[in-house]
Amino acid sequence: MAESQSTSKISAIIEKLKEFLLFNSLTSEMLLRFVDKIEVTENKDVKIYYKFAQVKGF
Repeated sequence: MAESQSTSKISAIIEKLKEFLLFNSLTSEMLLRFVDKIEVTENKDVKIYYKFAQVKGF
């Protein structure tokens, strides 16, 4: 029974990710889910900190 619930949760996550990957415009929900913070320097350089870890080798 627990395996069925886990599979269901994973399927729901995958469907949500598919929606995000096929976006035409950026939404506030996307920003809140994936972006930790955004810094803008005095020189107007922008640095974005994401909530997920960077994959080594990329």
